[in-house]
Amino acid sequence: MKSYFIGVFKNTSDFETNHGIIKLTSVKLQSPNDPSDFPFVGARENEGHIAIVSGFFQNNTLFECELIEISPSWISEILVQMLKSGNTSWDVLIEQLTKSRDIVIGPKPLTDPNTTAKPLCALVVGHRQSQKGARMLLNNVFEFDFNSEIAEAVKQKVKKANVKIVFRDDTSNGYTRLPAKINALQPKFIVSLHFNASGNSRANGTEMLYYHSSKKGYKMALIMQRHVLEALGLRNRFTKKVKVTERGGHLLKYTAAPCIITEPFFGTNSHDEQTAIAKKQDLIKAYASGIDEIVTALF
Repeated sequence: MKSYFIGVFKNTSDFETNHGIIKLTSVKLQSPNDPSDFPFVGARENEGHIAIVSGFFQNNTLFECELIEISPSWISEILVQMLKSGNTSWDVLIEQLTKSRDIVIGPKPLTDPNTTAKPLCALVVGHRQSQKGARMLLNNVFEFDFNSEIAEAVKQKVKKANVKIVFRDDTSNGYTRLPAKINALQPKFIVSLHFNASGNSRANGTEMLYYHSSKKGYKMALIMQRHVLEALGLRNRFTKKVKVTERGGHLLKYTAAPCIITEPFFGTNSHDEQTAIAKKQDLIKAYASGIDEIVTALF
C-alpha cells in the first residue's frame, strides 16, 4: 500500500519528515539495485521546499516516489521557520494536511468499484447555476445551460459506459471541492463539458485539455478531439497539456481517474457559435461515440 509523507527536500534524495530523514527514489520496490544510486529526479530543483510525496516505504526509503504537491518557495520558507521556532509542529501540519486533502480530493474509498459492470464515466457540466461561465455571442446562451442540455442527451446515447452527470456545488468553494465530489463516485474516467471564450472574436476552433503527466488523459483527449473535429468541422487547435496552475489544472490534477476537458468551439466567435448550434446533434453524437471509443480503447 502506498504511503504519504509531508516533509522538506534537503537535496536530490533526502527528505526530512517527522520520522527523520528518509530517502526518495523513483526505482521500483522490487529493484535489486541500491536505491541510493537512483536519487529522485523530482527533488533536484526542489531543495528547501515543503512537499507531499507518495510511494512504497521500506528500509527508510520511499520507492516509486511521486511528487503529489509542492508548496511555493516563500510559503515553504514560512512553514520551515514556524517549525524551527516552535510555532507549529509536524503533527499539526499533518493533521491540517489530512483535513485539506479530504476536502479537495476526498478520503480514500473503502471499497473498489464493481469491475464486472460497465465502466463509470463521470460527465461533468462545467461552471454552476449562479456562475454560468462563457456566453455565446449571438444566441446569448451560457456554457452551463448549453452543456446541461448536452450532458443529458449524451447520457442517453452512450452504449459502453454507465454515465453519471455531475454538477459543481453552487457555492464559492464548489470548484475547490469538485474533485472530491467526483472521486467519491469512483469513476473509471471523467469528461468535463465546456466551450471556449476569448476577448479576441477571431479566436476559433476545437481543443481538448488533459493533465500533462496523464498518459490515459492524453489518449482520451486524442480520441475525443478526432470525434468532435469530424462532427463540427472547425479549426483543429489540437490537444493541450495542462499543469496545475493553468486553466482547468485543479480538476485535471486532483481527480483520481483520468480526466479531459472539452472545448469544442468558441462561443465568442460567430462562425463557431452558429456551427455549434446548427450541429448540436452531431456534437452530442460525437461526445457519445468518443466515450464509447474511450471505453473500448482504454478500459
